[in-house]
Amino acid sequence: MELITGFNKVIVLMLMLMLLRKTTAYSEEYDKKCYDKCFRSCVDQGNIPWQCSSHCMDACSNDLDVIRYCNVGCLLQNCNKIMDDEVKRHICSKECSSTHCNPKHFKKSP
Repeated sequence: MELITGFNKVIVLMLMLMLLRKTTAYSEEYDKKCYDKCFRSCVDQGNIPWQCSSHCMDACSNDLDVIRYCNVGCLLQNCNKIMDDEVKRHICSKECSSTHCNPKHFKKSP
């Protein structure tokens, strides 16, 4: 069973890399100075880095689907260990989209 879990992690990592590669294609669509300032401020306020990344990409760009990237990060961090129980995995996924990656829950950066 451990081999299957490791295999699943490799597959998820590959999917993440594909998404990140797609993100870099849009890298010119947001202001890097804006993003750097926003990200540092957001992390300094005690937010989770992947939430800050999502929030700042949204704040510095109009075209990126930032909620999707936040959800992917949340799923990797919080739901990756839940492989056996589909119900718990679904609940974890819902928690990511409704709580952690909901834009109204981000702290405003100055």
